[in-house]
Amino acid sequence: MTTSAAQQASAPAGPHRGLTEAEAARRLAEHGRNEVAAAKTVPLYARVLAQLRDALILVSLGAVVLTLSIGDHADTVVIALVIAVNSAVGVAQEVRADHAVAAQSALSAPNARVLRDSAPGELPAAEVVPGDVLLLGEGGIVATDAELAEASALLVDESMLTGESVAVDKDEGDRLSAGTVVVRGRGVAMVTVLAADKTGTLTEGRMAVRHVWTPRVTFDFFGVGYEPEGDVRVEGRRPTADELDPVRELLTVTALCNDAGLRPPRESSDEEHRWTAVGDPMEAALLAAAAKAGCADQSDKETRR
Repeated sequence: MTTSAAQQASAPAGPHRGLTEAEAARRLAEHGRNEVAAAKTVPLYARVLAQLRDALILVSLGAVVLTLSIGDHADTVVIALVIAVNSAVGVAQEVRADHAVAAQSALSAPNARVLRDSAPGELPAAEVVPGDVLLLGEGGIVATDAELAEASALLVDESMLTGESVAVDKDEGDRLSAGTVVVRGRGVAMVTVLAADKTGTLTEGRMAVRHVWTPRVTFDFFGVGYEPEGDVRVEGRRPTADELDPVRELLTVTALCNDAGLRPPRESSDEEHRWTAVGDPMEAALLAAAAKAGCADQSDKETRR
């Protein structure tokens, strides 16, 4: 982790000095890295066998043997088909669950900004240890569970935990969860244990404008995620330039009264090749809608970094 005079000048005010590099190295060796070990891949045959060990399936297999022994081939085929369909559905659900967990893991922060030796710097999130001081800013992902020591107009998107798209205000003393995203404000947090929580709800955490109502007509918007490209329709047809004027006026206002940004895909990185939001998801969705409607002067709202 490197620091500079400019970074030192941006250190938060107050008693927080952070860990020393030596103490951080000791705690890293004691507690391990801030990451979940990848689970071993379960082979397909093992998943199928696990399905067949279910008590009801075993009873059904017994029924197959019985009906086959008495020559009732029609029932044998029906019961065997039920077993096959049930096992296939069970295996498919397990595979989808594994993919969902892998997608959840991909939401974790790749890097974290921390205070070490009284100076701010950036390091891989896996090297964060208990006792570290996290420095949080707009657009940043919380690297691990922590407790807020300082907060200034801090708003956090917790949709990956709760499924709710409305961001949550956070004050001093509140808990932060790993993987949540800061959409507004700044904060300083102390790392309370390295852990992650899940309520069972998996969401993409993205918002999009689908319909815009004006006094004269309703507009339908199409497109994927935060991409500033898509179709606009009125009653299933493309609107005329005159019909678009009201929605352009409305969306121009929402774009100008907006602190969010749209980040294009990075072809040179391993990140997902899609547009992402910087800041509040709702404001970013309004920016994308404005671009789809052909509003002027939207290029300066796209964050290209």
